[in-house]
Amino acid sequence: MSVIYPLHTGELGGPLLMTVLGVGGLALFELSVTGVWQWWRRRKARRMPSSTRNR
Repeated sequence: MSVIYPLHTGELGGPLLMTVLGVGGLALFELSVTGVWQWWRRRKARRMPSSTRNR
């Protein structure tokens, strides 16, 4: 339990750990956004009539 607070505040890993966590957070955000975007495109394409989909 004594390791959690310094790890959370960045005292334990320093700037390198904070950078790694920041990049990981941005990657998670990007994957979430692109996943919803692809789902929305596929959902929209499924609702189109087949004659307009093949153009």
